[in-house]
Amino acid sequence: LLAREIDTTPTTTPIYYTTDGSDPRLFGGAISPTATLYQGAIPLAESVNVRARALSNGEWSALSETTFSVDVPLRVSEIMYNPDGAGDELEFIELVNTSGFPVSLSGVRFVGDVEGIEFTFDTSEPALGAGEYIVVALDRAAFEAAYDTNNVRLAIGQFAGGQQLSNGGETLTLVDAAGATIQSFAYDDAWFGETDGDGFSLVPLDTAGNYGSPTNWRSSALVLGSPGRVDPTPAAGDFNGDGITNRADAALLALHFGRTIGAHRGRGDFDLDGDTDLADLAGLQRSLGSQAASPASAAAAVVATRSARTAAHDEAVGEMTVRVAREQRVAASRRVARVSIMVSLVGERTSGEYLEATETPVIRARRVRTSQR
Repeated sequence: LLAREIDTTPTTTPIYYTTDGSDPRLFGGAISPTATLYQGAIPLAESVNVRARALSNGEWSALSETTFSVDVPLRVSEIMYNPDGAGDELEFIELVNTSGFPVSLSGVRFVGDVEGIEFTFDTSEPALGAGEYIVVALDRAAFEAAYDTNNVRLAIGQFAGGQQLSNGGETLTLVDAAGATIQSFAYDDAWFGETDGDGFSLVPLDTAGNYGSPTNWRSSALVLGSPGRVDPTPAAGDFNGDGITNRADAALLALHFGRTIGAHRGRGDFDLDGDTDLADLAGLQRSLGSQAASPASAAAAVVATRSARTAAHDEAVGEMTVRVAREQRVAASRRVARVSIMVSLVGERTSGEYLEATETPVIRARRVRTSQR
């Protein structure tokens, strides 16, 4: 077990101590029922505040008080700070036990003295098992209505006083029952555009890494994240976060083709260079059919409550086939690259859209007649 031992210089004088913050001596001089006689090294599995007094011939010594800090293997493993849509009721923070043994959550809390949310784990909260995840929700009822919570451990309670995570980024501080810092770091909404209101969450790449660096983070594989579960590796080109790279992602790229401001993974920026262009189209072509590396167990619930933008778009494209072709033309004064995307809605004598994009923010569309025989 991860533990620390308290020891003192050997003595024949009885020493009484407590670890609950109380005085070993009662008013009047009696020994407190919460006090323990010191008889040797004391193993600690969590940080504690020890208060002790020596008792010699009926006389008590002055009170000695020390806090012993033990590293608690809890780490933030996912942050949903700005969900999609007008409301923030689906905000959550997920923690994981990174050790191989159970960890007590009693008294563990998020503190927000300057910034950040406040939340204290209930004293009746069972220990977190080895490798287990637990989710702290802003609004438990809203969370349970939106997500499939089978096999998802939700913490007792919710964010204190209706607090919300900052949409712009802030410092989060997690402390143990004795007030010792377990983790303190700041996140920033500038790290990944898709996590700032487009339905994706922040996921650390390494729970032992630098939480203050954007290089240790990525956006979640799925829209609405994967609370209470391991987040799968995102499928390359999965712009809408449904766990697979397909024609819906091609249509999304076409919608944002030529964007040079505000481009990000959720808007077709395959190579994450800040714009949506031919390089992103080429990457998408290579990745069509890719799926998230591990099963997207929450996919059904996620799709049902996905972002309004993505849901409306997917409904519009429906079942469709996409043909992508590239033409190169050499003009007298410049070379122009054109991308043509034909989207045919599957159905009897329906109409589709012909999207013609150049490497400018302008996308033109004209109606064409198609038929299905």
